[in-house]
Amino acid sequence: MKKLIFLWTLLCSMLTIQAQNQITPISVPFVNSLCFTTSTSEGILFEDHIEIANLSIQDQLLIKEINYSHQHFEYFDDQGFPVEDKELMFHENLYPEWFIPASVYRSDVNGSTSIFTQMNDLISGGWAGATKSNSPVGVYKIDSQTGEKVHFIEHSLDSREAYNEYTETVRSLGFLENYVYPEPTQEVLNFLSNSGFSVTQTLDEIIAENLDLKMTWPNNDKIYLVEMFEHGVSLGKESNFYTYDNTFQQYLLKSTSVTITKSFSTGQDYMAYSIKLFEGYNETCSVPGNQVFRLANEKFVNEVTVKPNPCNDYTEIEFPYSDSKTKISLFDLTGKFLFIRNVDSADQNLRISTSDYPGGIYIVKVEQGEKLFTKKLIKQ
Repeated sequence: MKKLIFLWTLLCSMLTIQAQNQITPISVPFVNSLCFTTSTSEGILFEDHIEIANLSIQDQLLIKEINYSHQHFEYFDDQGFPVEDKELMFHENLYPEWFIPASVYRSDVNGSTSIFTQMNDLISGGWAGATKSNSPVGVYKIDSQTGEKVHFIEHSLDSREAYNEYTETVRSLGFLENYVYPEPTQEVLNFLSNSGFSVTQTLDEIIAENLDLKMTWPNNDKIYLVEMFEHGVSLGKESNFYTYDNTFQQYLLKSTSVTITKSFSTGQDYMAYSIKLFEGYNETCSVPGNQVFRLANEKFVNEVTVKPNPCNDYTEIEFPYSDSKTKISLFDLTGKFLFIRNVDSADQNLRISTSDYPGGIYIVKVEQGEKLFTKKLIKQ
């Protein structure tokens, strides 16, 4: 956690320097309310075969494979403190079956609040906090007025420090700056050098590193790579890809890929991954009265299938009937569109040729009116 706090403080300082840098041809506009959507796939991978039943309960809880989408609202509250609300648009939990994410998540000056409007028959009492009130990971309660299940976590010393740094950044630069490509200007590189980093510039890339952290900027792409170390061993990697946004005339974050190497209590290694796509940046969204939105108490159903998955030459996408056209998109991890097709309302399946795509992980997105579904696709 201390390393993450240090990294966030460092990035905040870099953002401030970048905003003040006169070399940038178009200054970043101050945006005091920002909205966008994200589509995320999370899971773990392991090389050797593992019998899940033989793992401890604590290790089994680490295994997951889930897909979900959020609508994000970032704004200032009445006291001028930043708030982030995330409204769940879609989720599919392949494993474990009992997992249900919060319908609404809020991060603000008080801490983090998760609001659950869905019940799950696989959990005693319908939700994870049914038998708890206070716990080491927060307070569980039921809202007496709405009947919603609420999980609240107060800021720790570390998270408070991170929130204060975040508050200073958005008050001076606005919310958009956090998603703008961190240009490795000479001012930024001088700052890193004075902060104890070794800075190397070649024809292909710029690298700034110390014992704990390595940051890389390839010269020909808007990509920002981060790798963290402990005692010379890599703890994880984060790859951030940026594309040009015509609305704000900036290179904004399009996708993030995070991989972290961990171990079960048995000593077997596994890799946790998270892939997230960012879309639809705008400042015209409204948050009425700065009140968090609620989703209807409905059951989310997995209505889209992608098979075969993993695939070789092709994959077929099946989706429910819709009165409107269905839009099918395929992305790579850089957020690049590889395939886009609008399907007539009468159709409920589409075959995509994947023979020309290199092996790796891709994201399939299905849009039907206000409904949005995402799937992870693996090309062998």
